[in-house]
Amino acid sequence: MALKPLWRLIAGFIWFQVQRICVGILESVVLFLNGTRKKIRENNDIYARSARISSVHKWILFDPWAAYNSTWNLITWHEGFVHPEYVLKDEVSLYCMTDEEAWFMEAPEGVEVWKSEYSAFHKIAQHEYAKNVIKMPLRSFYLLADKISDIKQKLIFLDFVPRSGSTLVGQIFEETGVCVNYSEPHFLNMYWGAQNHQKLLKITKAAIKFYCKPRKQLTSAFVFKCAPMGVSLAPVIFELFPDAKLLHLTRNAIPNAISIFRVNQVVTTARLLSSFLKIPYIGRIVNRKILASMNLPLDDFTGKLFDESEDPDMLIGCYLHTRVQGIYMTKHRNAEYRMPVIKYEDVLSNREANIETLFQFCGLDVNLVHKAMAAFDKDSQAGSPLSKDQLEKNTSAPNMANIEAIVNDVRKLGEHFGLGDVSGDFRLPGTITIG
Repeated sequence: MALKPLWRLIAGFIWFQVQRICVGILESVVLFLNGTRKKIRENNDIYARSARISSVHKWILFDPWAAYNSTWNLITWHEGFVHPEYVLKDEVSLYCMTDEEAWFMEAPEGVEVWKSEYSAFHKIAQHEYAKNVIKMPLRSFYLLADKISDIKQKLIFLDFVPRSGSTLVGQIFEETGVCVNYSEPHFLNMYWGAQNHQKLLKITKAAIKFYCKPRKQLTSAFVFKCAPMGVSLAPVIFELFPDAKLLHLTRNAIPNAISIFRVNQVVTTARLLSSFLKIPYIGRIVNRKILASMNLPLDDFTGKLFDESEDPDMLIGCYLHTRVQGIYMTKHRNAEYRMPVIKYEDVLSNREANIETLFQFCGLDVNLVHKAMAAFDKDSQAGSPLSKDQLEKNTSAPNMANIEAIVNDVRKLGEHFGLGDVSGDFRLPGTITIG
């Protein structure tokens, strides 16, 4: 699977948008002429008829990992109206939200896109198996969520440093056969911190209740692997669900930065950023804006470090690692948030003991550990450009001639964020796994 040139990806995205706009205009004309547009407005105020279903004819993901689910990603055509409870089917998943509507994606019968057999990432599977989109007003979504019974299963949230084994840990839970594992669902990545507190509580409760809707599979726990980056999940989650379990996944800094460096060679947004970084002044501005959009803004010290770096591509991984760890240190060390640390190196070196510790903390039956071990027998990101074989084929290792300078930068970043020297085998306070 060769990587497409950036110019082709950009051109393809622009051409898709032209098609989407043209189809949208044509659909609007048809719906106006046949009276459906008027019926949509009338039905918006009638709960039982407020959801409408559209077939998906084409979709695009400019960046499957960094880009968010969006109405811009889909070319759809109105097919009719359905009851809002239609989205309670196992095959229907929450796709995205606008200021006025909630959108849901329906997959073919029997396909539940949270399962890793379809993709390592929830968002990618939603698009690859897209059949229909169901749209409903937010007020209908809130009413629907209120009708869903309270969550009786355990809630587990995995907060992580990128490339720290979070996909593997999510699949460890999934292999038990009694855990539903959402790998980076759109809502938890996109909406964090986007509203005032009361609105955030309302929309988060509705979304989580929908994710945890009753389903055919016997379910003991719902697991959410989410990447809020510089924003903490803990305050809102614990206010809504006091018994939820939050875990922070981490890895040693240098191996983590090298892994991020390699992945950034296949992630479209990172490839664009790398191209901009080579342009004097413009690269500096773009880098700051992108990191700020991730809730990880540069300060004077880190900005200067990037300005002086001989290897800014590698420094990005170092910065992400130490910045996220620093956030953990300042926000989650107190007992109030009960957010222990799982270290990737520990999980690999002492598998059964650490999975047992993990399950005990989460309140799961430790007899499930044997089943969970099956997750180690496969590539957790198989079938995607982030799989081991594709990374070997499409990426190169960093220039190790610069490793001394990188280690020095990691030490500086660690000290700056209150971590100390993180260039070696570093353990955050609160680590519950053992090496």
